[in-house]
Amino acid sequence: KNGVFFPVLHVSVENADPLFYPIPVVVNLDVGTQKRPALVLSQERPGYLPPGETGETILTLSNAGASAATDITLRVERDGGGIAPTGGGTFHVERLGIGENVTFPLLLLAGTRAEPGIHDVAMAITYTMLDGSRRTEQAEVTADVRGKADLAVSSLKTTPAAVARGDRIELVVRVENSGTGDARSTSATLEIPLAGTTKVFVGT
Repeated sequence: KNGVFFPVLHVSVENADPLFYPIPVVVNLDVGTQKRPALVLSQERPGYLPPGETGETILTLSNAGASAATDITLRVERDGGGIAPTGGGTFHVERLGIGENVTFPLLLLAGTRAEPGIHDVAMAITYTMLDGSRRTEQAEVTADVRGKADLAVSSLKTTPAAVARGDRIELVVRVENSGTGDARSTSATLEIPLAGTTKVFVGT
């Protein structure tokens, strides 16, 4: 008789519950004609990932195929752009039936020298098919690396140094950016109850 059969392995252990494990056995059936799982990896829109910091993105693994997948391992593969997983970057799912999905958080760390831009992070999905064979497929998630500005007043100078009532003064403020990204469309406002120019546009 041809087809896929599931003899059950029965393991008896003294003073413990017995173990029942179905074993798929394919008899005279071309693997190419079997129903297969189709695992699809999707990602929620990730936020910006500043260099030197860790960000979280939510991944969803779905089975859009015609059979279940078992013993699924999802692994992050290192990329050359300075993006690495934290906490190992490996996830395991016991079984994913037809139409089922599972979500999990992925933490990615951008190196301090990671180039700004969209980085593709390779993922390897390995699972067991109906006939018991193992299959590995490739997928990708993205990380949007962007620097973050960190502004601070580095110096403050008034001219003249000593003023009297009615004098005209000039205030020079030096602002520095010690962050990992540009500060764009920057403006500065002096909150003081005096007449004159109290707001300037700095730019980038």
